[in-house]
Amino acid sequence: MINRLNKELKDLTILTLYLGWMAIAHLIKDESLNSPENYPFKTTFFQFQTKIFHSNIGEDGLLCEDKIETKEKWQPTKTVKYLLKLIYKILRQVNPYDFHNMEAMNMYREDKNKFEEFARIQTKKHAT
Repeated sequence: MINRLNKELKDLTILTLYLGWMAIAHLIKDESLNSPENYPFKTTFFQFQTKIFHSNIGEDGLLCEDKIETKEKWQPTKTVKYLLKLIYKILRQVNPYDFHNMEAMNMYREDKNKFEEFARIQTKKHAT
C-alpha cells in the first residue's frame, strides 16, 4: 500500500492544478490526517492552500466530498491522478446546484462574465 502511494505521489505531494493554485494531498482515516497505511482503501483528502474564488469550493479551500468521490464512492482501484482529473473538472465547470461559496455562486448566477473576471483578478492576487 505504501509503495503504491509513494509511486502515485512521487511528484504530487504539492500540486499545481489551475492557474497557480496549490492543493495539498493528505491521507485520511475517519476524518484524521495521519493514516497513509490505509491507502488505497481510504481516500485522499484535498484542500486548496491558496485562496480560491470558486462557487464549488469553500472559503476554507475544501471541495464537496461527493464531487471528488470520497468516502462511500471511493474504490481502491481509483488513483490520485483520477482524483486530480475530477478536481480539474470542478474548477473548469461550475455546478450551480452544489455550491460552497455563496458570494461566488450569486455572482456566477447574476453575471457569468463578471464572475470569471473577478476569479481571474483573485487568481492574480493570491496565486502569484
